[in-house]
Amino acid sequence: MLYIKSFIYSFVLIISFNSCSSEEKEQNNSAKINEEFEVFVEILQEKRLEPKKVAILTFDDGPSVSTKTILNVAKNENVPVSLFFIGSRVKDFKTAYKLAVKSSFATIANHTYSHANNQYSRFYSNSEVVLEDVKKAQNILSKDRVSNTSSEFLPVRLAGRNVYRLPNSTRDDAMVNHILLPNEILSYNTLFENGFYIYGWDTEWMYEAGGRPTESIYEMIEKMERTYKRKRINNQEKVIVLLHEIMFNDEFDGEQNLTFFIQALKANDWTFQSIEEY
Repeated sequence: MLYIKSFIYSFVLIISFNSCSSEEKEQNNSAKINEEFEVFVEILQEKRLEPKKVAILTFDDGPSVSTKTILNVAKNENVPVSLFFIGSRVKDFKTAYKLAVKSSFATIANHTYSHANNQYSRFYSNSEVVLEDVKKAQNILSKDRVSNTSSEFLPVRLAGRNVYRLPNSTRDDAMVNHILLPNEILSYNTLFENGFYIYGWDTEWMYEAGGRPTESIYEMIEKMERTYKRKRINNQEKVIVLLHEIMFNDEFDGEQNLTFFIQALKANDWTFQSIEEY
């Protein structure tokens, strides 16, 4: 973008200079001007054809004390956010949940009811338990929000698992033990066969157990750029970013960090969509 702006500026100077010069000089330089103009048009056409870098910002494990901060930043920066809520947390954070429901910038999604009680291998070994757990969260969250995809259910992200089950995308979690994987795959497939779309992520902003981010904004954007350029994503143009609400608590300067993160992405030509536009 900077190169194009410089080129335009130079091009304007060339035109201005030649408008003030003699007729003979204008004739001698006309071929050069035409050639530079053609190059300029080619640059614009190439720029127009470049795919846009799309960031889908997803926040897990809400609602929480940080939900309001995330919603405020989304509104101030005019970007969509996708909030994967745990069904069992809604009753404990009713105010935060209601704020999310009212926000035009938030897409509410399903992050299971129990979060597998943090016993992932046991949880995913029983496909019926998984299905009932996700349905329970769906019943709570769908009272206020509906899905805008071809699925009638809210988007789902499984607790502790980077899995995709979409009409045009299937991916299992590469970190799951190969011995346990067959049973887990049955759970994933059972959800999809019952109409649920499951979304994983392409890159994650890492954090400590207490919630403090372990990577700087610069490091996170570098990760996103590498992920995008190497096409290590399901969708060639869109990068799903995993964040956790706890990272944006006040004690970690959450509002400032999220604001700067989004502003830095904008400065690097990223655009934004919700999970349902994936």
